[in-house]
Amino acid sequence: MFGDGDLTCIENLLKPAEIIIDSGTGISRRSYEERVRLWNEVRSNYSRFENRECGSFDKTLDLHFRSKFEASLLTLATSFRRNREDPVEANTFTEDELLLYELIERYHVLPSKKELMTVLLSGEGKGSEFLNVHYRYIDGMILDACKRPGAANPYLLHFLKSRWNKYDKRLQDVVTSAIENNGLRWFVTFIGDGNKRAEQIVYNISGGSVNLGNGVQVVDSILSRAGITNENASDSIFPSERKGSPGGVQVQDSVVNRSTFGDTGNGDARTKSSERFCAACGTRLPDGAQFCTDCGNRVEFE
Repeated sequence: MFGDGDLTCIENLLKPAEIIIDSGTGISRRSYEERVRLWNEVRSNYSRFENRECGSFDKTLDLHFRSKFEASLLTLATSFRRNREDPVEANTFTEDELLLYELIERYHVLPSKKELMTVLLSGEGKGSEFLNVHYRYIDGMILDACKRPGAANPYLLHFLKSRWNKYDKRLQDVVTSAIENNGLRWFVTFIGDGNKRAEQIVYNISGGSVNLGNGVQVVDSILSRAGITNENASDSIFPSERKGSPGGVQVQDSVVNRSTFGDTGNGDARTKSSERFCAACGTRLPDGAQFCTDCGNRVEFE
């Protein structure tokens, strides 16, 4: 059933890859030298696996193991790109592969089902906006991208689709429970309440057409509006601003950025005079924001 492969052998070869995958986007906070070492270690172990050092496995296990090697390298490649560092091997991954990973990993901040229900189904209506955008724009776009010929190699697709299905199932469970607890009529009304606001947010950020290139900006906005953020986590979805990052999703183009200010010597680098507010709705804007986190209106800089 499993071939003649040595499971202990492959477990040892996969250890560096699993460390990287478990770290996710937080791996970018490790030193460049450490990430280069991990890259080379994963590459070496991947070659040993391909050379049958651990024997042979059936197609299902072979796909699973290869997807972990590939996903760990993709995670590291994304970290080099984010930090504007030289990649260990240029052009290892396509633009679509990098963008798909960036977009799907935005959802890693989703809390447990119970916490998610509390956040999304609150009376403020922003959870309705989140679900509208997710199901009307993001979910279908990601699934279509995964089906598109050449979007990613089959081993990466296995990992990315598995990761996306995990996040999407968590949201599906919330929707199912909400309908069971409150009735379908209530849920239809709840979703309808955020319909127009969701459309306006998407239009303000992307002109109404969501794609892999601007999808990260849209997801950042709806997550922030719904209160699903964790800026203190090691793998926060709000990385420090890095101006001039090359190509694709640029960190400085994130909907809500954090600008880093030097200490002025009086204990708080930010003062009242630095506060800015949205001209459309009056919401106080986070430092460096390019879009309002409440109404989605583009911020005009003086």
